Amino acid sequence: MGRAVFAIILSALIFPGLGQVYKGEVRKGVFLILSASLLLAVLVLSFLIIYSFGYGDLVAQTGNAETVPPEQLQALLGQTIRHPLVLFTFGLLLATWVYGLVDAGRTAPPAR
Repeated sequence: MGRAVFAIILSALIFPGLGQVYKGEVRKGVFLILSASLLLAVLVLSFLIIYSFGYGDLVAQTGNAETVPPEQLQALLGQTIRHPLVLFTFGLLLATWVYGLVDAGRTAPPAR
């Protein structure tokens, strides 16, 4: 397996930026790792905050957390996933991942 293929596998399957670090482009790799980590944290936090506000509204409407119908919880999950902040952050994370993948394969130095 060539260096470029291994760099692509690292960036695609493990985490963006690892392929760059493997190739010796440490600054670019660390930047991609930090960027993807920050975007992943923002994605998870925004999802949890938006979902918790919606869940609080559902509980306030029914008066008891145990009486919230599962259908309403599923609808809330769908609304949360389609929220613009969640979609935008996911899009940025996906773009960072794809960039790391393409860059890992494109600029790989020749094998020694």
